[in-house]
Amino acid sequence: MEKLPCKNTFDMTVHIVVSAVKEKLATGEITPDDLDEIEQALTVENSQVEAFCHSVHERCMSKSKLDLLVPPRTNAYGRIMVQPLERLFDKRHRRFSERQLANYFHMLSSIIGREVYEKNHDQMSELMRSEIRDHGSNFSWDSFYNHPEVVRCRLETLGAIAQAFDHFDQRMNWFINVMEGSAHNPEDGAGTLQFTEQQAKAFLSALFTECMDMTEGERERLQQYVGERRRKNIAFLIARLTQM
Repeated sequence: MEKLPCKNTFDMTVHIVVSAVKEKLATGEITPDDLDEIEQALTVENSQVEAFCHSVHERCMSKSKLDLLVPPRTNAYGRIMVQPLERLFDKRHRRFSERQLANYFHMLSSIIGREVYEKNHDQMSELMRSEIRDHGSNFSWDSFYNHPEVVRCRLETLGAIAQAFDHFDQRMNWFINVMEGSAHNPEDGAGTLQFTEQQAKAFLSALFTECMDMTEGERERLQQYVGERRRKNIAFLIARLTQM
């Protein structure tokens, strides 16, 4: 598996430090001053190291942006989080452009954090492959969406999104800006597609549909996977959407 540039950099740093220490040991006893010299050479206080770190950062960011563009059909976690929105992308009554999915994925990654996003991506992809192996031609996306682990992952993500909207007006403005952003930088608000307040309401209302008018069993399921604070955040977000 290809390593991320930042992981390669960490491995390279360890290798350089160990090599430098071995080199000093080969010539005699290593002193604290020798270690200080090695530390000084590897810190970001010199222009060569700064330039290298900047280069690696740019490559990491480029890879992240490419990952966000992976279409939901081949991205199990992406597909899970798009499924509640599918009617909004129906070609007969299209409310949004599929080009805005990359912006939506950027929003998810920004709210839950890149590490959690990647963990969910990997876990749901592995679960999807396992279900396809087990069920073969009988594999069903509808059944997959109702798998307990998928439900847990989706509800936990919804809880995180709702918590992010605790300061509703500011977060709504940010969300609209992201959805209007360019593919290169979703937060620049400089894309060619419009995203109005009413579109934002329709989008979030569809995303949180399963948390509205819940049955007793659905409420118990939500309590099982989402803590009390985030359940209150979900209720608050739905109430604010209703008022728009």
